[in-house]
Amino acid sequence: MTVKELIELLQKESPDALVVLSKDGEGNLFSPLNNVDPSAYRAVRPWYGELSTDPPSVKDGTIAAVVLWPSN
Repeated sequence: MTVKELIELLQKESPDALVVLSKDGEGNLFSPLNNVDPSAYRAVRPWYGELSTDPPSVKDGTIAAVVLWPSN
């Protein structure tokens, strides 16, 4: 999902609603959103990858990403 797609989805919701993140794909435990950081992401598999502290680079195989960090 891109930032544009996320914005379109969020615009349909109440601006006062709390943002909550699932701890995993199965929905085991939830945590409020704590922080948002720009980053660079490299896919390892279609369902997970790694973050890079360097700027996104085609040479490194990374793309621009936004990381949503949970409180816990």
